[in-house]
Amino acid sequence: MSILHKAYTEALSQVKSRLSTTNCGHCFRLTLEAFGRVDASENDISIEYTLSINHGDVSVTGDSVDSCLEEAMRRMGWKERHKPLRLA
Repeated sequence: MSILHKAYTEALSQVKSRLSTTNCGHCFRLTLEAFGRVDASENDISIEYTLSINHGDVSVTGDSVDSCLEEAMRRMGWKERHKPLRLA
């Protein structure tokens, strides 16, 4: 198992654990995108994470898994608090 795979699997586990303690939805997708120039220095590589919850109902892109998770949970909380009332 590569170092990257191990770290990514650990991050996924933490995201799943955090989301399971909230009412933020039933599924998620975490993608990692790295891009840069081959002939550039190591510092010229950008890494971007995108966390989507409930098939893209909420989608957040950022430079760290933690910031994406916090923002997605904040947005899901807003949606839950402001959803239309159902009258019976």
